[in-house]
Amino acid sequence: MTKQTAKTTERSLVVIDTIQKLGGATLEELTGELEISRSTIHLHLQTLLEKGYLTKEGAVYHIGLRFLNHGEYARSRKNAYTLAKQTVTELSDRIDEEVEFVVKNDNRGILVHESFHPDSHFPSKERHISTAPSSAGIYYYLHSVATGKAILAELPDERVEAVLDDWGLPRQTAQTITDRDNLLQHLF
Repeated sequence: MTKQTAKTTERSLVVIDTIQKLGGATLEELTGELEISRSTIHLHLQTLLEKGYLTKEGAVYHIGLRFLNHGEYARSRKNAYTLAKQTVTELSDRIDEEVEFVVKNDNRGILVHESFHPDSHFPSKERHISTAPSSAGIYYYLHSVATGKAILAELPDERVEAVLDDWGLPRQTAQTITDRDNLLQHLF
């Protein structure tokens, strides 16, 4: 059963997601990308711009820093999330490996904290360089990463089925398990 939602809010979120996906976008690019009228997109852009959720550089709209405040609030509102940050860093230093703290959200995993030891063997993800962007907030399909499989393995069978029904088993890499029965054998 589909829950009732506000179409206007949905459209604003689609505009925001598309701007982020494109790395910034003009009104013309959004009009070409979305099945929403130009005037409706413009109205959403103006509202989001006025409220600080978007910025505009020339003709290009970008995600605004106001989202940073909301993200940091979400990441620090629970004491456990703050404690996890310290634990992730300490564990990464101790074992010389990547450590992530992932939480199930919207039946996917969302990266809340991560830490890489300076000698990490993941050179593309060296977070010890202060200019490197954070991956915090990235969503993962739970079936496609080790942390997600660990989360799924702890859920009751009916909750695992609900996650798989919501998102399916899209292939992320050549090693991604895309067969439901095979995944369930790995989890239980």
